Amino acid sequence: MRRPLAALGVIAATVEVARRPEPNRVDARATAMLSVHRGTVVDRIAGSVTDVGSVFGLTGVTAVLAAGGHPALAARTALSGSLAWVVAQGTKQLVERQRPYELGVAERLVSIPHGSSWPSGHSAVAAAMAAAVSPELTRAGRIGAAVVAGTVALTRLHVGVHHLSDVAAGAAIGVLASDVVD
Repeated sequence: MRRPLAALGVIAATVEVARRPEPNRVDARATAMLSVHRGTVVDRIAGSVTDVGSVFGLTGVTAVLAAGGHPALAARTALSGSLAWVVAQGTKQLVERQRPYELGVAERLVSIPHGSSWPSGHSAVAAAMAAAVSPELTRAGRIGAAVVAGTVALTRLHVGVHHLSDVAAGAAIGVLASDVVD
């Protein structure tokens, strides 16, 4: 019961932050620190890693799980990620938040995303997938899944399309989506 309450708390806190006209200090510092371009290779890697949280990434992960002989886990992952994506996209209308590149505080390194900056759909999908597969993994595997989801979230800042509070909200939505599916 703690995990869903914590996730709801994160969502509530971040929606209040996202409604402000200017990013708060934490969002501004995180954007300044993480959206610094590290060179063409790193920027391209970040642009690719960020897509693990896309619907294409979700499709690939579930296909690998199904082909690897884990159809029930593939289905749970697909449902969790899909629910996270739908909820994240559906809640974007609640807060019309500008993205960092729209505010001129970061350069956009990926194609133009749709909708409000809050919440991050990619972070939601990545967190939902990590939460869905975690019960089947060893402790090291769970840590790895969390690291991948966290990396996807941080790349959203690097590529200039989200604030830290957006990815926190997305991750919370993803965890809740996985809990609902379970």
